[in-house]
Amino acid sequence: MISVVVPNWNRAWNLTHCILPVLEQCACVDEIIITHGRRDTVFDYDSARCRIVHRRDDGDVNRRYGLARRFVAVAAARNDTVLSLDDDIIVPESSLLALHEHYLRDPDIIHSLYGRDPDRELGYSNRVRTGAVTYALTGAALLPKRLADAFFEHAPLVEALVRSRSEPLWNGEDLFMSLVAIQRNRRLNRAYPLPRIELRTDGDGAPAAVSGGAAHLAWRSLLSQCAIRALAVGGLVRVSRADPPPPRLASSLARLARRLAGARA
Repeated sequence: MISVVVPNWNRAWNLTHCILPVLEQCACVDEIIITHGRRDTVFDYDSARCRIVHRRDDGDVNRRYGLARRFVAVAAARNDTVLSLDDDIIVPESSLLALHEHYLRDPDIIHSLYGRDPDRELGYSNRVRTGAVTYALTGAALLPKRLADAFFEHAPLVEALVRSRSEPLWNGEDLFMSLVAIQRNRRLNRAYPLPRIELRTDGDGAPAAVSGGAAHLAWRSLLSQCAIRALAVGGLVRVSRADPPPPRLASSLARLARRLAGARA
């Protein structure tokens, strides 16, 4: 069975009306842990089918761990398999079952619906990747519970940087967790293009996403570079390949290459 960990910060409506009603009906889910980071957005939600755990006092945990508080909740799950889920993503049962099948084939790594790779300078790239990936983002990902302990075991390697530069605290916890998994397993994580519903919207009074900040990519690049070095996984990560040129440009380049080859001959 699967435990689900969902942080609640400022999207209680998403959780109560869209996400939890879907999760609690999934036959493979028997526990949902909601880590409430703010007192003013705590809500009640019960289920006749599924155990709902409300971590109502996680405001103190949030002040200490920031976004990494999700892994504090992961460590407290009763199941060994945990779905880490953001508060703006709906994963249909069919996608969760498919993701779980992939997970059962290799239950040591992280299996996500969102994959990324660092660029050639080991900075963060937001190009979408599937298959074997460096970063299996924990916005919708299955991972073994034991990786939460590994995360906090290695967190001191970048703690000073995170506490002095990240906004909010521990922004990039998903990158560090992915690298910890690679360090432990000596192989890459996995990502899959399975259907999901994203509730993210801009404007109309919707709560802003962390990824919407202007400095988001720059910070994640810095953390990516520092964490790869600190964990000594530079030889294990997969860098992002350059996107292929458009078809017209590709054919033009091919003609130019043939012309240059003829000139040399």
